[in-house]
Amino acid sequence: MAKTISVKEIANQIMRGEELFIVDARNPEDFADWRIEGKGVEVVNIPYFDVLDGIEPYLDRLPKDKSKTIYAVCAKGGSSEFVAEQLEAAGYTDVYSIEGGMKTCSAAECL
Repeated sequence: MAKTISVKEIANQIMRGEELFIVDARNPEDFADWRIEGKGVEVVNIPYFDVLDGIEPYLDRLPKDKSKTIYAVCAKGGSSEFVAEQLEAAGYTDVYSIEGGMKTCSAAECL
């Protein structure tokens, strides 16, 4: 089971200017409309439905250093847990699912 992190902590990290790597698991249309942004934030869109058979085809879009922290986000939190588990299965050791997803993020104003 994937570790989770609160939207409030993500927002605090963004405000502190920390480097964050985020995998946004929403569909491309939603990702194009809005996403988590900030200085030091790198976001890649890898839709949940594209990784149902595994994340291996997308490893070239992820950090080479498998100990780098990766945060997964989706619309409400469920799909990002699956994506986080896929990342862990691929050997990434510090992976978190953002609790409540972008729905909670918009309410917390972490953008």
